[in-house]
Amino acid sequence: MTPEPQIVPGTASPHAPPPSWDPRRDLYGIVRGVAFLGLIAFLFWLAGDVLLLLFAGILVAIFIHGIASWVSQHTRAAHGLSIAIVLVGLTLLFGVVILTSAPEVANQVTQLGQDLPRAVDNLHQQLGKSHWAKSLMDQLPNSYDLRSPGIGLVKKATGALNTTVLVVARMVVIGFLGLFLAIHPDLYRRGFLRLIPISRRKRVTEILDATGATLRGWLVGKVLSAVAIGVATWTGLQLMGIPLALILSVMAALLSFIPNFGPILAMVPAMLLGLMQGTSVMLYVGLLYLVIQIIETYLLTPWLAHRTANLPPALTIVAQIFLGVLFGGMGVIMAAPVTAAVMVLVRTLYVEDVLGDRAGDIALP
Repeated sequence: MTPEPQIVPGTASPHAPPPSWDPRRDLYGIVRGVAFLGLIAFLFWLAGDVLLLLFAGILVAIFIHGIASWVSQHTRAAHGLSIAIVLVGLTLLFGVVILTSAPEVANQVTQLGQDLPRAVDNLHQQLGKSHWAKSLMDQLPNSYDLRSPGIGLVKKATGALNTTVLVVARMVVIGFLGLFLAIHPDLYRRGFLRLIPISRRKRVTEILDATGATLRGWLVGKVLSAVAIGVATWTGLQLMGIPLALILSVMAALLSFIPNFGPILAMVPAMLLGLMQGTSVMLYVGLLYLVIQIIETYLLTPWLAHRTANLPPALTIVAQIFLGVLFGGMGVIMAAPVTAAVMVLVRTLYVEDVLGDRAGDIALP
């Protein structure tokens, strides 16, 4: 039999926990982490729309500040002057784009409003040939619904106007928030840190830096990905002779900022317009969007993930559903960057500070 280990007086038992281990401290850390996450959830429930607008403004500030920092590094200009250069440059860029492409885009938007009802009628005719599709036809809008006159049209126009005014108002608020945060980032940063206990300010500063770097990486990745998707979509639609290629490619680029669901929303009008030229053309258009999405998901995004933020797709979908149910379209749009920021908070505040795991990624079996 194996002899029992001898315990020398004054030494710890070999089966005793390490002297530094304190279950009360670990329990306090877990309770503190859960309370922090609960506070964030309560704030989102209480004022989620306002917080999402503030978060969008922070993203705009990160975008402007990132470009201004690059300008400052290459021109040695002061921060304020760099911000002014960036704003003037962006204004001139948007002005040139609007002056050169606005007439064509306006014509294509008008033509899109005229062609979509005919495309929907064509879809009804194609589905009417199949018995199994008749139940689906009843759920789809027809051209009369899209162009209904009278009171229905007035109600839809009024609703669209109210929605447009709300969207424009939110964009103005987000733009001004981003501008003010980008001009004096240290002012708001120091003000926030003054609310933190002195003993924790260094750690909170590290967390703010990590969150900012992650959001900056996400923005860089999405902008590069959106440009690539827009160019690839426009090229493919032009080669296939699909009308309204410019507006469809712009829609594909903008909707790519909404992971998972955005590409599907961009594909629907393109396939409807392709259906007007035949079923085979519609299938080719769908195949084009599918190939672009596969390349973006499995080639472009992993390549960019080495230099930008890498978000788990399943976690992003859950966040989109959760925030979409709570806050509607704004929640779906902001789900990806919110997920990126929450991942940083969970890693730093819970995994590293509470669990004490600072070894990096976990090696899964």
